[in-house]
Amino acid sequence: MSILYCATEVGDGFGAAAGSTTAGGAYYNDTWVSQGINIPDDRYWGFAIPTTKDVWLAFDYNYYDPDANINADGQFLHVMTDTGLLVMRLQCVDGSMRVDHYLNGSSATSTNGIRFYDHLNCLCRFDIHFEYDVASSGTMTITFYIDGIVRAKLDAGTLSTVDSGIAGIRFGCYDLENGVRVSSIIVADEDTRGMVVTELEPDGAGNYSAWDGDYTSMGEAGQGSGIESNSNGDRESWTLDAFGGPAGAVGMRVVNQIWGYPGGSGVSQIDSFLRISSTDYDSGAQTPTPGIPLTYEWTTNPATTAIWDTTAIGLLEAGVEAVT
Repeated sequence: MSILYCATEVGDGFGAAAGSTTAGGAYYNDTWVSQGINIPDDRYWGFAIPTTKDVWLAFDYNYYDPDANINADGQFLHVMTDTGLLVMRLQCVDGSMRVDHYLNGSSATSTNGIRFYDHLNCLCRFDIHFEYDVASSGTMTITFYIDGIVRAKLDAGTLSTVDSGIAGIRFGCYDLENGVRVSSIIVADEDTRGMVVTELEPDGAGNYSAWDGDYTSMGEAGQGSGIESNSNGDRESWTLDAFGGPAGAVGMRVVNQIWGYPGGSGVSQIDSFLRISSTDYDSGAQTPTPGIPLTYEWTTNPATTAIWDTTAIGLLEAGVEAVT
């Protein structure tokens, strides 16, 4: 069981005209994060994940259009396979939210409408569980939760077109008047209900500096900067900014999430690591795929095997190693 992707700000993904919102707790869980992702009308924001068949998607959602009415229509989420086939979309039709599923990748079948505008301008937590051709069964089951409560379920629909698995998520605001906000996004191969996320970014030079570039290059996924090395064993590390969650939080996990691009020759893998009290704790070699983040998760403190707490997280240094 592991985290496959997480995001707290617009730079953690890719999109057209998406921006940040810092309006506060009405629009995102500001106990854990300092901003949400604002998606204007007829724009989108999304990301790719490792192709997976049994996967959960969790996010906070705020639909804030003051002009919405019972006739409002539009789409705000598309889930796709590794070849671009549609698996599911969420849309509003005459003021009701509908879960549309695709058993052949191209034409949609809808569930009964779910009252959605009852939640207008409220922050809702969505958790969606996809079981797509699990164990080559040729079926798809989607279970949809709002604030932890089941609101819709498609039971074992038979797939006429089967792909390798789910690989793309795209949030949008298509014909939904003024726009939407999403935040605190988690993708995992386990139940995401109750999970929250905070992000610690590089804020200073660490113990290692063998790569070409420093912590100031370790920014947003789409900004085009980064660090590089073509020497096996080169390490680069950086200190992290302050923990963004509540004081005294316990029972957390630490995920090192990076975007990597293998060169044409030489070093082709990356080893994520944490440095704690002068000791390096390695993930082991991972092969990067352009556009898809590499994640490695430490469920407990590797220095003590104890559960994480805010003090231990505050002492972390994180980094990457070049591996052939």
